[in-house]
Amino acid sequence: MSSGSRWRAWASRLRSGRRDDDLDRELGDWVEELAARYEAEGVPAVEARRRAVIETGGVEQVKEAVRDVRPAAALEACLRDARHAWRGLWKCPTFAGVVIATLALGIGATTAIFSVVTALLLTPPPYRDASALVFVWSDGTCGQTHPAAAASAARLRRAGCTRYVWAPPIVRTRP
Repeated sequence: MSSGSRWRAWASRLRSGRRDDDLDRELGDWVEELAARYEAEGVPAVEARRRAVIETGGVEQVKEAVRDVRPAAALEACLRDARHAWRGLWKCPTFAGVVIATLALGIGATTAIFSVVTALLLTPPPYRDASALVFVWSDGTCGQTHPAAAASAARLRRAGCTRYVWAPPIVRTRP
């Protein structure tokens, strides 16, 4: 089966004209059958038809209920909404441009933020035994605290502290 014939098959399933005609005939036959039963009981023809329509729940209401439970009803509604939106955007190109630009900025910003969050918070650090790493601070003059200098790190290494950078516990040294 070629892609063109597949598309035509799907399109024919979405067209509801033939199905609506079948539904109209079936509901009409149902109402006529009920009306005939009432007439057989001695009810006048006009009153029998009115009672038959009331008993069925209303022809248009039944049609709507049947249309709502069709398998492709959601797809039909989505396509109908998409066509309506496309027509509206086509009529006002300025608004369409603003909508497209807003969507592009929103999607771009979301992607950028997700990339940063993934890189910083969700992926593990690129070194072994990350839980044993520490960040080394040094107390400076006037009570200021700042990262330790390379000389302090070398002194700590000679003292036996071989793992440091990024996590508690904090080791404080005096210059």
